[in-house]
Amino acid sequence: MKYEINFWFEHGGPCLWGANEITKEKYGYAIFNDEDEILRLKTIKPLPISPELRAELCALEKEYATILDWSDPGKGYVWSEEHKRDFAARADAACERLRQELGKEYKVSNTVRESL
Repeated sequence: MKYEINFWFEHGGPCLWGANEITKEKYGYAIFNDEDEILRLKTIKPLPISPELRAELCALEKEYATILDWSDPGKGYVWSEEHKRDFAARADAACERLRQELGKEYKVSNTVRESL
């Protein structure tokens, strides 16, 4: 059985989510990339990915947090269409790199565009 991961962005959360029971048991439902969060959650194993990819995913998570104006989140997304397209392209590239680094024991579903 493969580990299954959903790649999409959540407001204030990580971009990787356990999609089946074996993944959730090993990595958790919300799969954190931030080193401090991984250390805090000592019972959860980090994904076997490079520090560079982990940093890239963290940077994308932080950038996604700016899609809303948190002083008035009800007004919706504040990014331009160009920013959304650029972000989606960079997220797609990060997802491909994630698939390559994790290998064939993992299935990564990319639904990033649904979160934009």
